[in-house]
Amino acid sequence: MSQSSIRPNTIPELQGLIANLEGQRIIPYGGKTKLGSLKEDKKYLLADLRGLSGIVDYQPSDFTITLASGTPIRTVVDTLEKSNQFMPFDPPWIDQGSTVGGMVATGINGPSKLLWGGIRDFILAIEYVDGSGDLIHSGARVVKNTAGFDLSKFFVGSAGRFGVLTSVTLKVFPKPRGWKTLRLTSNSLNDGLEVMSRLALLPIDLAAIDMDPDGKLYLRLVGSDESLIATTKRLLELTERRATDWLDGDEESRFWESRRDRPLGITISDTDSTQLWRVTCTPSRILELEKHLGRTQSTRTYSHAGNSLWIASEDPSVQAELARICQLLKLDGMMIKGSTPLWKLVGPQTERTYWERIQNGMDPKHRFPSVTG
Repeated sequence: MSQSSIRPNTIPELQGLIANLEGQRIIPYGGKTKLGSLKEDKKYLLADLRGLSGIVDYQPSDFTITLASGTPIRTVVDTLEKSNQFMPFDPPWIDQGSTVGGMVATGINGPSKLLWGGIRDFILAIEYVDGSGDLIHSGARVVKNTAGFDLSKFFVGSAGRFGVLTSVTLKVFPKPRGWKTLRLTSNSLNDGLEVMSRLALLPIDLAAIDMDPDGKLYLRLVGSDESLIATTKRLLELTERRATDWLDGDEESRFWESRRDRPLGITISDTDSTQLWRVTCTPSRILELEKHLGRTQSTRTYSHAGNSLWIASEDPSVQAELARICQLLKLDGMMIKGSTPLWKLVGPQTERTYWERIQNGMDPKHRFPSVTG
């Protein structure tokens, strides 16, 4: 990218740059794993936050960790591993350089969000620089907190529209004792949906339920070796299905790492023409989605028990068709890789007026990207 760029190494330096910014909007980034959709435009100043990196505070006994926004997620994962802890919301693109700030700003969770919740459920506090260059704190570095309006969660999925994150405090969990994955065959998409709806009613906690358009299901279980054996047997009895196969150990971990970090087999980069979107949907919409998307040159998979759609294509015309379908079905989506910036959502954007009003209040000097341009 040939836009002008800066790399602040301290928070005061970042504050001064924003306070004196004229005629440009600032776009913060870290590993550029989700910046491939930003076209060359001189009105944007890119701010490389990897100079603001490191673990600010980690209290394993309290299950909380505070991180500078430019910290690679790989660093966080490795640090937590030493205390047998992890981030249950399963952040993607770990080994492609994704950073903590981008993780929060995009609000994208991996497959195991299904059991434990998304990043919004684990964020305790943030620190950010607003459009005037002031350093703002929101939330508290404790699990129990009765503070006022929770800007910390408001920043999840904000895509840099309200301020530049400088640090984030998260609660973390102990790692599960074991994992096991079942792959279930289905006769059709209808069949797979019926099984998935039955799974949702079962008194069994599943870490992840993914489904391909042919109805094939991927079920991730957690627990001790004994409980995994019993749960597997019960699942097969209740769903009246036989597993195509099951995975455990390193093979199981690699399988979900691939689905998390390379959805549909795509590595995030600027070097090819593949487009990648994530669309928020519901299981009841999947048949209708497939009726339309099945006619496009695209590959797809459904995550979070049918509440998230990943779609990829090398055909430029798919973008317009996806936008039409999202408008028709009243679904919102985000282009992760392609020709449209993250903050330009696909679909009806039913909350657009709300977001614009909030942004006008938080960024009256218009120093951050907006949904309108």
